[in-house]
Amino acid sequence: MNVKEFLENYKNGKEINMFSEEFQIIYNKMQETEKLLWQYNNTFQSYKNNKDILNKIFETNLDESVIIMPSFHIDIGNVEFGKNVFINKNCTIMDIGGVVIEDNVQIAHNVSIITPNHDYNNRNILIPKQITIKKNVWIGTGAIILPGVTIGENSIVAAGAVVNKDVPSGTIVGGNPGKVIKEIK
Repeated sequence: MNVKEFLENYKNGKEINMFSEEFQIIYNKMQETEKLLWQYNNTFQSYKNNKDILNKIFETNLDESVIIMPSFHIDIGNVEFGKNVFINKNCTIMDIGGVVIEDNVQIAHNVSIITPNHDYNNRNILIPKQITIKKNVWIGTGAIILPGVTIGENSIVAAGAVVNKDVPSGTIVGGNPGKVIKEIK
């Protein structure tokens, strides 16, 4: 089984023991990604060289309009990007469950996007669920987006929010847990 087959098999809530032989595929991919991230985060590179490193991590050719500021942290590169995406410094994406980031999304400093959870009775069991961030979303500084969430179009996630449920389109969500605090007209 390769990484892509593993991810297809274990997406959207199928459980996997993180100490299983099967999960070793992901550990190996994490190590490869970590080497590339070290280069990305710790050496000054031209924009083109940085984009080349990111293309290796994500195994695609990112659109020129996608900007990801170092320091950046990701597990394996299981993210699909639209156009005009900006990710600011110190963003962490735990992406085993997959992340979709559509067009015109802005993600501020220190945001965490977390696709795996653990079984409450057996912490060795991971339960990955995809996160989807729809078009024209702004995620504020320090927000935490939890597994399985979809953030609707034209929405804002306030700084420091902990989002554990879907965000309706055209709303501002804030607090812990995140709740709709305003509709955007």
